[in-house]
Amino acid sequence: TRSRSAEVAGLIRVLAAEAPAASAANLGGEWELVWSDAPDIVGSSFGTSTGVGGLSGPLAAAVRIGQSIDADALSIANIIEYEPPAWLASAVPGLASDRLQQRVLLSYATSGTRCSLTVRGAAFAPRTALGISLRALPPLELRGPLSLPFGSFEVLYNDGQLRAVRTQQGYFGVNRRLPDGASWD
Repeated sequence: TRSRSAEVAGLIRVLAAEAPAASAANLGGEWELVWSDAPDIVGSSFGTSTGVGGLSGPLAAAVRIGQSIDADALSIANIIEYEPPAWLASAVPGLASDRLQQRVLLSYATSGTRCSLTVRGAAFAPRTALGISLRALPPLELRGPLSLPFGSFEVLYNDGQLRAVRTQQGYFGVNRRLPDGASWD
């Protein structure tokens, strides 16, 4: 709800005021989005299998969103993980555990608490099909000769396990570091 989003955004502002991020450092690792007020995320069926909304459709439902960040290479993969919607999973045996990841491949540069992004390409990574793991397959990567600006975000808070950011458009996002040993791959 709007009032709940306003409440969470207020808590992020308080957290950022009490313990502000000193820089955009310590971004590296595997992160999962736990909350956002961005309309393209809020308007989706994120976390459900209903198959409606901004990131979901009749044949796929977004279930996890996150980032894999390589601080040494200054690269970020924004990841949306999809599963079949409930109606399709119930109609086709073995389909319920299927997963496909869509990745936007970015490079980044930091200045203070600001992280500026550039699109480098896209990738698609099937993880499971009909109950069979496809994790050994490399992602299908699409990269062109051009790179385009993708906006930026400001790191408001980052204790290494929880990170709160505000996008260039003014939306908030909260990510948690995946547990040791967990990965998007």
